[in-house]
Amino acid sequence: MSSYNEYIAKGEWWRLITSLLVHVDLQHFLSNSICLFVLGSSIEKQLGHFSFIIIFFLSGILGNISSYLIMPLEYIHAGASGGIFGLLGAQLFLLYSRYRSSNPRDIAIFSIMICILLLFTFFNPSANPISHLTGLIIGGICTPLLAKKFDGAELI
Repeated sequence: MSSYNEYIAKGEWWRLITSLLVHVDLQHFLSNSICLFVLGSSIEKQLGHFSFIIIFFLSGILGNISSYLIMPLEYIHAGASGGIFGLLGAQLFLLYSRYRSSNPRDIAIFSIMICILLLFTFFNPSANPISHLTGLIIGGICTPLLAKKFDGAELI
């Protein structure tokens, strides 16, 4: 059930959720799975299961809603990348909030990952930059709200 904006406009609102679980081909599925594993594992370790699930699904669903509102009715979007970019926003916030105590290797790996994902977002015609950017912003906003403490110190 990929998300056809036309069907959403006709009342099939569940497509805003189910499209997070549908991918257009094996490459799309594998790239989303790898990113979800890497970022998801990190966020889950740092914030816990509940926060991981909230950030992923809220970012993905709001990314789909923003795409629905901005893109034409004929637009089709599928995949977990809005949620993945939400995890990316969460990781960005966490690394920034504890920059002085962060492992330089982690910062380097994360920097490479964000560059690759942003290049993909803006130079791949099949990518959905609206969903990606919405997810990134939502993940960054949700993180301090969901994480009261980090490394024994207040986040903000």
